[in-house]
Amino acid sequence: LIDESIIIERSRVKVNGETLSFEGIIPIRNGPGISLMVKADSLALSSFSNLISDSGVAISGKFSTTVGIKGQLAQPQILGLATLDSVCVVVEGDTIGPINGQIRFKETEASFDQFVISYHKGRIVLDGTFGITEPGVLAVTIRDLRLPIMEQSSVQLDGDLVVKGRMDSAIATGEVAIDGTYYEKIGPELVAQTAQPQRSNELLKRINLDLGLKLNFKVKNDVADLNLSGDLLIKGTADRIGLIGRINIEEGGRIGYLGQRFSIERGIIDFVDQQRVSPLLDVESQITIDHQGTDYLITMLITGPPENLLIGLRSEPELPEQEIIALIVTGKTRGMMKMPTAKQVGEKAVEYLIQRIKQDIEQRTANALGLDRITVTGPIEHSESLRVEIEKRIKRRVKITYSTGFESWEQQQVGLDYEINDNLSIYSTYDLENRDADGGLELHLRLW
Repeated sequence: LIDESIIIERSRVKVNGETLSFEGIIPIRNGPGISLMVKADSLALSSFSNLISDSGVAISGKFSTTVGIKGQLAQPQILGLATLDSVCVVVEGDTIGPINGQIRFKETEASFDQFVISYHKGRIVLDGTFGITEPGVLAVTIRDLRLPIMEQSSVQLDGDLVVKGRMDSAIATGEVAIDGTYYEKIGPELVAQTAQPQRSNELLKRINLDLGLKLNFKVKNDVADLNLSGDLLIKGTADRIGLIGRINIEEGGRIGYLGQRFSIERGIIDFVDQQRVSPLLDVESQITIDHQGTDYLITMLITGPPENLLIGLRSEPELPEQEIIALIVTGKTRGMMKMPTAKQVGEKAVEYLIQRIKQDIEQRTANALGLDRITVTGPIEHSESLRVEIEKRIKRRVKITYSTGFESWEQQQVGLDYEINDNLSIYSTYDLENRDADGGLELHLRLW
């Protein structure tokens, strides 16, 4: 310790057998400034995984560096080279890597020379400089980058971007293409997410966006079977993304309503807010229902934002909206029904509503009890025929099911499902009442 500075002479620090070398001066207060040399030769990063194991992150690969740090602690200058060799970072089972390349530090900037980040069979390539205190120009190439969405869906990204500026102020320009498919169910929670404010991040606030986006996307789930395409502009900042432009919904797609499948005649989704993603829908779809020799062409209009959609119905020949709903649900108009069959309108509507309510109750009950799924099968009016099945995943690839009668508690069964991979699983059941495992073993193969 000399003149309020720490003098380090040929110091070595070992972490799980891996060595880092330090040499130089570190000021404690207002000293002459930092002057430090750091060296590491083929450092095995897996040795550091134990230090961060509680965070759910694992790291592997080799890291080498010879870096000099000088200047004031508040704004140091860095000179030297860092090399990453087959570095992989695993976060909650998702692997980023391998990462290969060199970063060269030149006081006011960091330069990348074919720095490659692999992810899900795609890659991101960085080439150029990123400014620390002075402006830089960094080219970012994205190829075949697949990003999962929830459990079954994904998008693939390709693009060429240029990031200009420095750490406290930068702008990203270029073109991005997105191709993807969405298979997940659409529920109230998903729709509500579009209205939620985005979290703020100080670093991302400093990156302005001016990107072109070419979109080709398919939606195929319980609500719709649609093809979407369009050209958009990504505006705002990386912290608060906005979209400008229009997405077209391809004619001939299908959308479900009141148990029927309507055919898309025209459809657009407009984005007009540079500060957030705020879609406005304008969709027209049709269905023809034949009743007693008359073809009723029913048109459904869907307009507005997802969290507050307006649905309108009209028909040719013209009918009041209540009559149109009856025709969709029961296949008959109220005016054409005989008195004895008028009850069918109520029965069909109630049956449809009960099914929707039952699904909602099942999901809410499962969430409240910490289960993955609760299912009630059988006709509501015959409780002796009802069965209850619950499902819980106990390991990443193992889930257990239990089913029983609703009233008699007979035919109790326990099932065990082991997923060998994403497409193949082994399933077995055990009859608790008869202590019988004649269910044997079943192989379940999912083709898509």
